[in-house]
Amino acid sequence: MLFVGNHTTNKGLDVLLKSLPMMRQQVCAVVAGAIRSRVEHEKLLAEAGVAESADRQIFTDFVTNEQLRALYHGRSFCVPTRADTLPLIVLEAMVSSLPVVSTRVGGIHEVTPETGILVEPGDPIALSRALDQLCDQPESRRAMGVAARARVLEIFNWEASAKCAVEIYREVLEARANRHSAEVK
Repeated sequence: MLFVGNHTTNKGLDVLLKSLPMMRQQVCAVVAGAIRSRVEHEKLLAEAGVAESADRQIFTDFVTNEQLRALYHGRSFCVPTRADTLPLIVLEAMVSSLPVVSTRVGGIHEVTPETGILVEPGDPIALSRALDQLCDQPESRRAMGVAARARVLEIFNWEASAKCAVEIYREVLEARANRHSAEVK
């Protein structure tokens, strides 16, 4: 599985690291993202109760866009964030046909039961169960990845964005016209 993000508390990397030993499946998490501070990174590992050399995770540190595209192939994507809007990495993973395991926060509701699994933030037990579910059901995992890609291509494109913008402008103008009519009366 793949995690992409800064190694900060709000991204939930500690939750992922705590969930790995709880899983029935023997998986390795590739953790891609800048290690901003070696001291904070070591503190994160200590609090999660894991060693950097453990066989359940590989830390890449910073990756280029080309390397990230390669990492997206053939994995599940996990972002157990505690607070976020809609991280671009979620959309990148979805358009790369990856099922997403994340949390019920912010704009991540774009991940639906057809495209992935959402759990409560900060819950390593629920996260380990969701990750095991994806590991146990390879056909479902593939179907979620296909649905994830289709969802992003359907919703996040220029035509859909333009229609949405036009609708918002229309609503604003109508509300303004209604206020103006009420003031004139």
